[in-house]
Amino acid sequence: MVNPHRVRPGAALRAGRAALRAFEELGDPRGKCAALRGLAVTARVLGRLETALDLHAESHRLAVSHHLPLLEFANRVSEAECRLALGRAPEQTGAVEETEGRPG
Repeated sequence: MVNPHRVRPGAALRAGRAALRAFEELGDPRGKCAALRGLAVTARVLGRLETALDLHAESHRLAVSHHLPLLEFANRVSEAECRLALGRAPEQTGAVEETEGRPG
């Protein structure tokens, strides 16, 4: 399967930003959370790891505040991938483990 983030990163960024705006206008926290995570994944693929971490953190906070455990966990996993790419392996373990004990 072709990863659109790798093939057309500019298009992925435009679509992600448009989705984020639409979900913000609709007041849809789940959609906003997913759009932020999608933008974070695109940033990671483009090598913008610090930006990706910031977007994942924002998406994660939204997931926690709206009780969206799957998106919460997905963000933590993606954050861990960013931290590994940055050479911050010890930090990534705690990020994933802190989500595992939550009921969901």
